[in-house]
Amino acid sequence: RDGTLTAWGSNDWGQTAAPPNTTALSDVAAGSLHSYALNDGGSLVGWGSNQYNQISTPANLGGVAQIACGLEFTCALRQDGTVRAWGRNNLSQTSVPSNLSDVVQVSCGENHSYARRVNRTLVGWGHNAWGELNTPAALSNVAHVACGGNHTLACRVDGTVVAWGAGTTNPPGNSNQNWGQSMVPTGLTGVIQVAAGRIHSYALRGDGTVMGWGSNSDGQTSTPAGLAGIVQVACRMNRTYILTSDGTVIGWGVNPNGDLSAPSGLRGVTKIAVGSVHALALLNETLSACSNPGGAGTATVAVSGSAWEQVGVWSWSNGGGPQVPGALTN
Repeated sequence: RDGTLTAWGSNDWGQTAAPPNTTALSDVAAGSLHSYALNDGGSLVGWGSNQYNQISTPANLGGVAQIACGLEFTCALRQDGTVRAWGRNNLSQTSVPSNLSDVVQVSCGENHSYARRVNRTLVGWGHNAWGELNTPAALSNVAHVACGGNHTLACRVDGTVVAWGAGTTNPPGNSNQNWGQSMVPTGLTGVIQVAAGRIHSYALRGDGTVMGWGSNSDGQTSTPAGLAGIVQVACRMNRTYILTSDGTVIGWGVNPNGDLSAPSGLRGVTKIAVGSVHALALLNETLSACSNPGGAGTATVAVSGSAWEQVGVWSWSNGGGPQVPGALTN
């Protein structure tokens, strides 16, 4: 099962310094200068900047299914299909529509958010200066949504992509917001996931390849040759990351804070999250050996995620299954 994380990049606000015992995780998210992790029990842990209360998790918030971070705000999708948001609200970033329900995915851009509902329709809120909340009237059957700087992407069940907001023209204009990030390449099909940076966009196809478009000012759409077996693409600001099926992370684009430089030997990754100047990786925690299943015994757990393997032994009493009162010990 998923369980631990690693972080790298700038730590000026503590955004890469996860609290001790941050384990048994199922999701991670990164904002501008803050980070969040969701554990298997549906509870949240946040760290980093709290200048706008973006890591001030609402009291008694539980039953969380997914976490997402904007620049200076946070959204949580609960297991009952509702959404809670907190943090900076100067542009209505946390003003979730009061009647929003039946949500299955939430995405946060820099200052706007979208929720995808069970019926595959979208609901957005927050900043709309560039039309990033102007959902196309005929849009339906949405399979995935992603919010960027001032634009939004959606891929449909049929594998096609729709985009709106800033970036409907190229070359740049209008305060450098238009870099073609909303100009979906002609003939792009077979898409299963989309990702949006500040002024660039990416699509992951079902065959494990990616396509990027929009600004390439920092090499953020210069996809390395020969990439295959990709299972996730993630963008923020002028950076792009991909995760491959063997748990490898590769990044490209601007790299002033070392946030593209994933730890040497990093492996066993199941999800990546990209902040403005840092990145997070969710790692796989694998039960590698078990003595006397169903009775008293021990389990050896290997946590794969770097050049080393953290190995510990957990014990339990007869019939109780693994009972872990605290953090994994070596």
